[in-house]
This record gives sequence, structure tokens and C-alpha cells, in this order.
Amino acid sequence: MKNSIRLLVGTALAGAVMHGAAVAGPVEALEAMREYNLIVFDSFKLNQDIQGSVYVDGNLSNGNMVGSNYTRYSGGSGLTVTGNVTGQNIKVKNSDLRVGGNVTGSVEIQDSGSAYIGGKSNGSVRLTGNTQGRTVQTNAAGAVDVLDRADFFGLSTNLAGRAAESSYGRADIRDRNNFRINIADQNNDGVAVVNLASDFFGNVASYGFYGDALTSLDTIIVNVAGTNINIDANWQTGGIGSNLFASQHIIWNFFEAETVRLGRQIFGSVLAPNAVVSNFTPIDGSVVAGSFTQNGQVHLPGYAGNKLTFAPPPPPLTEIPEPAMIGLLGLGVLGIAGLRRRPAARPAA
Repeated sequence: MKNSIRLLVGTALAGAVMHGAAVAGPVEALEAMREYNLIVFDSFKLNQDIQGSVYVDGNLSNGNMVGSNYTRYSGGSGLTVTGNVTGQNIKVKNSDLRVGGNVTGSVEIQDSGSAYIGGKSNGSVRLTGNTQGRTVQTNAAGAVDVLDRADFFGLSTNLAGRAAESSYGRADIRDRNNFRINIADQNNDGVAVVNLASDFFGNVASYGFYGDALTSLDTIIVNVAGTNINIDANWQTGGIGSNLFASQHIIWNFFEAETVRLGRQIFGSVLAPNAVVSNFTPIDGSVVAGSFTQNGQVHLPGYAGNKLTFAPPPPPLTEIPEPAMIGLLGLGVLGIAGLRRRPAARPAA
């Protein structure tokens, strides 16, 4: 009896934890995409300017500017590096520097912002502008808040698993030029899902999004299948009419990708947490990459949608629904109490 009750309680608690994690992970990943312009889960060479905040789960080398679009200090981190910073002439605009390891390269924090470094800096971090109230702290405990890569895998998997409201592959292409991708929000929830097969981009020269009232949508999810993606097709504004809207409301989800090569400018956030991503022209939107080879700038604005919701998965077959579970637990507790009160049987006369 006691073992059965323990099993029931354990199953219920495990189910609650699993359900909470299934929802919390994607939610936190999406929030990070709103906060950071670039998230890389590997060491990174900063070869071009990045307009927003940068998170590097590894070491940072080379040198350019991050936060170049920040016109005032908001108290946020412009550059977060979990490992070491070895690059030269790195510039952080109007925001903080946070480093888990050492800074042996040179970093200039311009206009506003401070530095919090878990290791040493050897005097290689310089504050410019008005330095009042600003600081460079070394050996700083908890200098970096680490992102969990699993959250982004969870987000990518969740988006890929949503029912497609339109789908395209090679067989659908009649005209390679300015191919029309029709976007539909069939359930009127403000989120549209389109699936592109792995053979789609190799067979179009240019493409655009079309549909009714596209700019009223909160989010357009584009799930792109395939392990090795090469996009050399030209983006056409199409029915969206605004590249700015596209940057804030499209998520390109490369859910299977191991490599993503962006030979043309892309508008919208790139979600490829397991892929080596390389760009040769700017990306306008948030970027999440397993590894990033940068040959072009990364621009703001990033993802700004707020209507994506994440339902927990259905409970396992062995789990009892919560009202019934509570009732059974109550009966179990009463049963245990009754057993404890029952007197020992008297020996037969």
C-alpha cells in the first residue's frame, strides 16, 4: 500500500515537472530571442558589426562593434561571453559587458555601461564617455547568466511539430522567379505555419510571401526541412510590403539543419540551434546558431511577436488526472490513518 502511494505521488510529481519543463523551455528561449540579436552556442569570431546584444557560449575573438544601434543605456548586457575574450578592438555600445572567464583582448565600452568579469582583465577593458557610476569588476561572482541550449532545441521541435497551414516543395514550383508562398492563418490565432521541403530552395530564384492581411499576423513560422540548407534565392517583399515587419514577425526554423548557408539577405529570425550557420549578406532579425561563421552584419529589430503559446504535452497513460489523483491520495491518507489506529489482533483463546 505504501509503495503504491509513493509510486502514485512520484508519477504525479514527475508528470507535473515534465509538463512545466516542456512549456518553460520554449518560453524562455523565445524571450531570449527578443533580448539578443545573436545567440551562439560555440566560440565565435566577431567579423562584422551586430546592431543588438550578443550571447556567446564559448570564447570570443576578432573585433567589431556590438549594440551599434543602442542610442542610450538601458541596463542590459550588450555582450555576454561565458568563456574568454581574446579579440582586439571590440566595442560595446551603451550596454554592459559580462564575461565568465578572462579578458586578454581589448574591449571599449562606449558612452554607458559597466563590465563584470568572472576572471581577470589585465587592464584590457576601457570605459569611454562619462565614467561616473560605471565600473570594471573582476573576479565577479555570477558575472554571466547562462542560457540553456536545450530550451532552444525544445522551441525548434515545438514549432516544427505544429500543423502546417500551407506547404511547398519542388513539385509545387512552376515558376522559379518570384515564387509566391501563400500564408494562411486558418484557425485565426494570429500565428501562421508554412512548411518548406528540403528541396524547395534549390529550385527557386526568388520568393515572396503573399496572403490576406499578412501584416495583422503576430508570427509567421517557416519550418524548413533538411540537414544541409543553401539559400541563394532572392527575398521579395511580396505581400508583406515591409522588410521591417518581416524582421520582427517571421521565424525561420531550421529544425533538422546541420549546416545553413545564407547566400542572400534574409528577413526574419533564424532558429538553428544545432547548425553551423554562415551568412554572406546581412541577416535582419534574431539569430540562434549552434555555430556561426559571420561574413555579414546582423541587424535589428529582432523577434517581437507575443502570441505564440505552448501547451503541455498530454499526460502519460499511467498518470491519473489531477482531480482523480487528489481524491485517491485523500483516500490513501485516510486508509493509512485507519491502519495506524487499528488495534493489533488478539490471540485466539
